[in-house]
Amino acid sequence: MLASTQLRGYLATTAAEGLKFDVKENKLPALTVYTDASFAPDSEESHGSFIVLLGSSLIFRRSGRQGL
Repeated sequence: MLASTQLRGYLATTAAEGLKFDVKENKLPALTVYTDASFAPDSEESHGSFIVLLGSSLIFRRSGRQGL
């Protein structure tokens, strides 16, 4: 599933709750992505993850085993 599809679904089901982003006044928020991966320790599958931040607010995360 695409991250944008998941985000739209989340926003649709939580519209009454709202979102708060900590951004300094008169500044555009920075979109930052961090990634990490392990490379098959002990002959197991590799594991990868990433998070997406808007300003200092977490807006998406994903973690899982990699097939290749």
